[in-house]
Amino acid sequence: MLRLANVNSDLVRSVIRKSCALAFLCTALNLTVNAQTGSLTSAVGGFLITGPSPVLPIPVYHAGFGNVNGLGIGNAGAGLTTIAVAGGEFYYTSINFVIAGANPGHPAVVNAYLFSGFANPNSVIQLMSCPSPGPCTSFSNYTALPTSFGTEITIVPTTTSTGTFTGYLGLFVGDVNGTAVTRPDSATIMFDVEDNRHGILNQIKLQLDTPSVTVQTAVQLQLATAPSGLAITATGASPDYQANFGNVNGLGVGPIAGVTVVPGQVAGGSLYTSPYLLEPAFSGFSTVNNAIVTVYVNTNFVHSGVLKLYDSGTSSSGYGPISTTSGAQTQITNSAGNGVNITRYLGLFVSNVNGAGSFSGSDTATLTYTITVQ
Repeated sequence: MLRLANVNSDLVRSVIRKSCALAFLCTALNLTVNAQTGSLTSAVGGFLITGPSPVLPIPVYHAGFGNVNGLGIGNAGAGLTTIAVAGGEFYYTSINFVIAGANPGHPAVVNAYLFSGFANPNSVIQLMSCPSPGPCTSFSNYTALPTSFGTEITIVPTTTSTGTFTGYLGLFVGDVNGTAVTRPDSATIMFDVEDNRHGILNQIKLQLDTPSVTVQTAVQLQLATAPSGLAITATGASPDYQANFGNVNGLGVGPIAGVTVVPGQVAGGSLYTSPYLLEPAFSGFSTVNNAIVTVYVNTNFVHSGVLKLYDSGTSSSGYGPISTTSGAQTQITNSAGNGVNITRYLGLFVSNVNGAGSFSGSDTATLTYTITVQ
């Protein structure tokens, strides 16, 4: 009886061991099937993401930056924010990563790299990213996306929770000229969703082709106050800028701050002058032969017999009348440089005439400046 009991006990232990072994095997298989997965969705305020299309073998999502330029001129595409940075313009957008299957035993991390890069060089356009949860509102928060799996960077840091995580993508657009530009252009980002404890990997792609990136040519001309010059004020309306010579007279008595009376330039009165700055900028041109800046009097003074506008490249000489005809404008330069300020001197001639041709009171005129890049 005792021997039979021992035999039965051994049988029970054997069954228990087999049951444990089977339970362990089933658990291991279940964990493999439920590895982390990831998907992309549009974030609030970010650009539109569609897809996946195709779904296999790797899900491919689609989005795009559209028309961009190195000066940030014009309206950015929907969901894009722009920041003026040294050497160009930066466009960025938020993007959502939806992670499923992460838990304390199987933490997930999302890394990224360029699966296929732009045809244009980095000096023209470059993709960058900022990891969740940010902050991602400054250019300094972003890192250039690397071009290989071995150098990929983190977009969503290690997490043991499922849910939606918001990261950011950015596009630097250089204000360069003299480089051949491919238009349109596209790139594909690979996102690796990895169980970094067990080496299980899932992948998703984002293809920037809806719409594709198109680097535009852009031209801009601004005015600004020169040191010791008359205040040039941006209006945010039409006309774009305003300046006021204050009280003037034919004898040149009592000029206001920022204004100098230059003798010997125009007979029959006094020439009030002030320096100011022209700020030309242009971007995206493969070749630049000439960058011409011209000016003309778009709307002349009502009392044009008493008041006339002059221009010079130096403070004390060389003043000539500014054209009043749009078809024959006064040329300021034919070799403006991108981002290189030009100091010019605006002159206001006041006649010293008396009698019937004289005038006392206020008057205004409007100048129109044009920059042409060839």
